[in-house]
Amino acid sequence: MRLVSRIWQTFLIRRQQIFCLTSPGDIVAVQVKATVSITEVSPKNVERVTDFKSEVLATTFRGFLEEGQYGVYAWLESKVVGHAWAKVCRQSHCRVNGYMDIHQGDALIHYCNVSEAQRGQNIYPLMLVALCQCLFSQARVSRILIDTEVSNSASLRGITKVGFEPLGTGTYVQFGSYLLFKHFTSLSNRPAAETRKVK
Repeated sequence: MRLVSRIWQTFLIRRQQIFCLTSPGDIVAVQVKATVSITEVSPKNVERVTDFKSEVLATTFRGFLEEGQYGVYAWLESKVVGHAWAKVCRQSHCRVNGYMDIHQGDALIHYCNVSEAQRGQNIYPLMLVALCQCLFSQARVSRILIDTEVSNSASLRGITKVGFEPLGTGTYVQFGSYLLFKHFTSLSNRPAAETRKVK
């Protein structure tokens, strides 16, 4: 019985709402209730995520920097209270987080979090604004994507505040690090999106 339980726990089914931003002119400025500053994550400040998270995450973020990912920190009273990251695809095709496929010139925003004590103050959308501006100006991306669980109402509100437009919903089935199945349902009037099993 334990073996069956462990096998079942390695299956992950995701239902993600996917959004897109294609121009820096579409970014919507947001107001924050607290005095918050945003800076890019660098080798000099990467360790500061331990202000509200564990050292394990600092190790992960050092790896992101080595891969060339872009990240921002939100600061409140000299402490990091939030982070957001983006993977830029420089190849013809990239798979991010084991399930999301993006293409050359795309960036995918991921790994975003705000300290529980500071949520509800627009810090998340403020980080998204700063990161999008960085991606368009420094990384020269043509399109920025972001996704979140369809049930994550707080994240959905933050994403739409910034000016992201919904593209559709993706359903993904993973077994460990393998993507077994994906299906994208578009919100546009284009022909029905493909459904395919991924080898």
